[in-house]
Amino acid sequence: MKTLLHSLLDLFAFSLLIITIWLIIRFPHHLPYLYFLFGICLLLFHISKFLFFEILLLFISTSVGILCIYFLPSLNNIIIIAEGISFILWWILLVNIDTMKEKKFVLLSEERENLEKKIAELKHNIDSIQFEIRNNFVKTQNYKMVEEIINKLSSFTSTEQIKSYLSDIFNKLFPRFVTKIYISNNATQIDPVIDQQLISFSDKNIVYISDLSTYIPFVEQHKISEFQQIKEVLLKNKINSFVCCKLYSVKQNEILGYLIVYSKYKIDEESYRLILLLSSYIEIAILNVKLYENIKELAITDSLTGLYVQRYFKELLAEKLKISKFYKKPLVFAMFDIDNFKQINDTYGHNVGDEVLVRFANLLTARLRETDVISRYGGDEFAVIFPNTDLNNAKNICEEIRNLVINEKIVIPKTIIGSSSSVRIKFFVSCGLGAYSEKFNTLEEFIDYVDKLLYKAKQTGKNRVVWE
Repeated sequence: MKTLLHSLLDLFAFSLLIITIWLIIRFPHHLPYLYFLFGICLLLFHISKFLFFEILLLFISTSVGILCIYFLPSLNNIIIIAEGISFILWWILLVNIDTMKEKKFVLLSEERENLEKKIAELKHNIDSIQFEIRNNFVKTQNYKMVEEIINKLSSFTSTEQIKSYLSDIFNKLFPRFVTKIYISNNATQIDPVIDQQLISFSDKNIVYISDLSTYIPFVEQHKISEFQQIKEVLLKNKINSFVCCKLYSVKQNEILGYLIVYSKYKIDEESYRLILLLSSYIEIAILNVKLYENIKELAITDSLTGLYVQRYFKELLAEKLKISKFYKKPLVFAMFDIDNFKQINDTYGHNVGDEVLVRFANLLTARLRETDVISRYGGDEFAVIFPNTDLNNAKNICEEIRNLVINEKIVIPKTIIGSSSSVRIKFFVSCGLGAYSEKFNTLEEFIDYVDKLLYKAKQTGKNRVVWE
């Protein structure tokens, strides 16, 4: 469409030029009235971008003006000269307008280019921010999962449970990595093709290599050839990055096992830190399992209630306090006492007293978490450790237990009391609890502190929970 319009415009311009020249030749005395037609032709040629014809038209118009002044003295020369000058100025004006348009176009182009650059930078910044947000979201989700893992690991009682659980968890956390867990230092359990090569890479507790192809170890000269052989085996099996953590008990001076993570992809620093964090909790979980297995071999439970006896409970409390201080987690210790227990024994006999003890022990076991440690501390006293729990939450749990006890009833057969019908009796408990802090120099100081809070509960009316 545009080409057709340009063609018609060119045709009209040439036609008008020819007609103008013919009119000037035919009616030379009317030149002052016909001169403006040259201006129209010039405008049309300028629109069509015919510079050659613009210059040619300037030459023709100037030549015609000069010839008319010379050969037709009867014409008004001043008008012809003025029209000639106006014609030239008209052309100059058109050229200047074009120049201004071109400059403006260049400025607009530069502004557009700068604007596009700024838009591109903004898009890049937005993409970077979105990428960071996604990364931070993934990190947050990972560390939330780590918190769940830590709580779950503390509840396992066998190494098979730990291995099975961790295999599923590592698949979720690191879908692109291969993860293997070996518990105990039994070499026959370890895959001789790959995993033994990884374990033999270093005698250090932790080995992290992000890019094996470019890794140069600091080893003795005679070990270089051995290292090259191991490296070739690993690269041949498409292992280019790996982490090997030796699970170790410093206290027992014993290797608990190995945590091995490898991949053909690069294991980044963030993943390495996460693996390192988990390995420390895996060590604790394995130690807890070993501790649990040792418990089975010892007479550490009360024969009546099935709860831990005081001696072992104190060992557990000391261990839990160490973990609490190391990881800077809260720990609360609570002591319960059955109100007027001696009166129950004296009135209804020791069998009924034993029933009260068992009933309360079962209530504690049913209500408390697997991670909480319960003990029959002695006689009618019970003790509970609340790990990873602040004082306010522990207080609420103890209040709930006290209220559950209020609803408990012991049925005493009529044969025991020598009555015509059976009797239902209630019992109540008092509780003192406190949170561990650095003000306690010894374990005994902490226990005495909680024991005094229990005594305060007994002295201020019983059937209550006292804390500080």
